[in-house]
Amino acid sequence: MSGRDRNMFAWQAYVIAMSIVSALMLVGLFFLWNYASTQAKEAETAKASASTSSAELGKAKLKSDRLLSMLGQGNFNETELETIKSAMVGDPQMEALEKSYDTDMSLLGANVEAANRNYAGLAKTLMDVIKDRNIEHKKFRDREDQMRAELTTVIDRETKRANDAEAKRDQLATELADLKTQYQEDRTKLTGEMEQLKDRLQAANDRYTKLETEKKRVEDTLTAEVNKLKDVVAQQAAEIVRLRYEDFDTPQGKIVNVTEGGNVVWLNIGKRAGLKENVRFAVLSSDTLKVTDAKEKAKIIITKVVDNDLAQARVIEGNIKQPILPGDFVYSPAWQPGRKVHFALVGLLDADGDGRDDRETIKNLIALNGGEVDFELTAEGRTVKDEMSINTRYLVVGPSGVGAEALASGDSANTSVKKLVKDYNAAKEKAKELGVIEISVEKLLSYLQGGNADKSIPLGSAVRASDFKAENDDKSFFRRPKPGVDSLPNRTRGGN
Repeated sequence: MSGRDRNMFAWQAYVIAMSIVSALMLVGLFFLWNYASTQAKEAETAKASASTSSAELGKAKLKSDRLLSMLGQGNFNETELETIKSAMVGDPQMEALEKSYDTDMSLLGANVEAANRNYAGLAKTLMDVIKDRNIEHKKFRDREDQMRAELTTVIDRETKRANDAEAKRDQLATELADLKTQYQEDRTKLTGEMEQLKDRLQAANDRYTKLETEKKRVEDTLTAEVNKLKDVVAQQAAEIVRLRYEDFDTPQGKIVNVTEGGNVVWLNIGKRAGLKENVRFAVLSSDTLKVTDAKEKAKIIITKVVDNDLAQARVIEGNIKQPILPGDFVYSPAWQPGRKVHFALVGLLDADGDGRDDRETIKNLIALNGGEVDFELTAEGRTVKDEMSINTRYLVVGPSGVGAEALASGDSANTSVKKLVKDYNAAKEKAKELGVIEISVEKLLSYLQGGNADKSIPLGSAVRASDFKAENDDKSFFRRPKPGVDSLPNRTRGGN
């Protein structure tokens, strides 16, 4: 039984006890009242004989009224009650009764009205309290029954869950035991397989060592063969170059006549060889045996192709100490009779020393002299044309476009820079394998570019005021040849 129930039962016992006490007191008061009534009657009967008893009768009447007021009987106001209580002073029995009455009335709350502060009101109040307590007790008992039912439901549910968990645990324990057994079997099997693999691995390592040794031997053999082949390729490339020099590096024609004071010359090549105007030639001495070792006497430019084997040219650069004579040879690396000379251009092609690419100028000079560009790799690493072949004659090479400072500072680690250097070197290597002759920009320009009267004019920061001087229109090489001997070549003097 809970503490709340015990307190409830104690309170009920207390109320019952007080009810019994109140009943006894009522019984006692009744007897007192009955006794007072009897005495009053006797007093009235004996009034005639005992006048002195009237005072006691009045006092008894006051006691009776006081007892009635205590019982909640009679209609007494506060003044009357105070008068009655004053009259009872000195009566030990009534004083004890008043004291007990005050104690009993203290059980009532302060909010109880004065008219209800008596034993009848106390009994009614106690009965109301008991009734309210019984109602609350019933609610508590109903709540307790509900909570007991809920607790029973929870206990049943949790008991079922615990039973299910135990069953699951037993099942998992069984599965774990089976897995341990399987694991032990698999481990034993795996251990055996590992031992076998160790033996196979050792055998594979032995075979690998043997194959590495064989590989090293084969690599050494192949390296030696590759080196041999490289030497053969180099020899063949050199032979190609030699054969090309024998084929190309020979004069393409001769000077057959010199007119107008050495400013106009006539050549023994013309339409038959596919010669066109504006093609430039270097003039070599008639005793030249090897073109590559010869020093040029002058430079000329074709001004008119007269017939199949005759053309007129103007001297654009010469040396008064070495005049042009009939029989002197003419040579151009960019022109060959009946066919075009093919070029490859690689790197930064600076023609005027300003540090800028003059690729278009060089391409125009090549085209002007009848040549053609097969391969072109710009300074930025862009391949414009990629048709280098055995027919390509010259590789014109400039710097790669990657400065020394960039290479030194580690910028060469950049992917684009690496690719540029790789493509640059690959182009040179391919030209070497194909037997293409490598020449510098300066060497090419020495053949294709004219003298001061016909030189290229730089633009931009490299421009010079002297490049724009007015030319003398009275120069002798601008005069048309006079009719007669000067206007035609002397085919009998050194001509073919």
